[in-house]
Amino acid sequence: MKTGELAFLLGISDQTIVSWTNLPDVQKFLSPEATGAAGNIQRIFTESDVVVLNSIRSLRAKGRPDWKDVIATLEQGWRDRNFPQHAAARDVRTVPVPQAMQAAELAAMTRERDSALAQLDDLRQQINEARQETNRVREMLGNKIEKLLREVGKLEGMIEILREQQQNKAD
Repeated sequence: MKTGELAFLLGISDQTIVSWTNLPDVQKFLSPEATGAAGNIQRIFTESDVVVLNSIRSLRAKGRPDWKDVIATLEQGWRDRNFPQHAAARDVRTVPVPQAMQAAELAAMTRERDSALAQLDDLRQQINEARQETNRVREMLGNKIEKLLREVGKLEGMIEILREQQQNKAD
């Protein structure tokens, strides 16, 4: 069930529902889809969420506006399943708890996948940078080896000339 539908069902405003679901003390009683923590663009309320929010509505309507008192009552497990007269006790548009849990698990797996893909992209970037550095070092060392080989060649040539000079002197 979406926010507007729930607001109509409970006879309160959309803004009131959003305000309540944003309270950290209330969020522990709600599904991730209801609090917006599941990553969905729109909040979706499960049957359990509807009962919790109806309980809050009922407590506040009975003159218990103190949030500490409301939270304590919810923590004790009290739930009001008596909906306003214009509301049905079970709206067919309410997402059943098992489906909501599956949606939350799917959203969590999607976030994990996206995180893993981001890490993979970072690792690819690091590998590419390491390859570039390796190629740069390889080229630099190749140039030094060529220079040293030329110097060795020159020295060998000089040694050959010196040997020939010594042999010519000895003859």
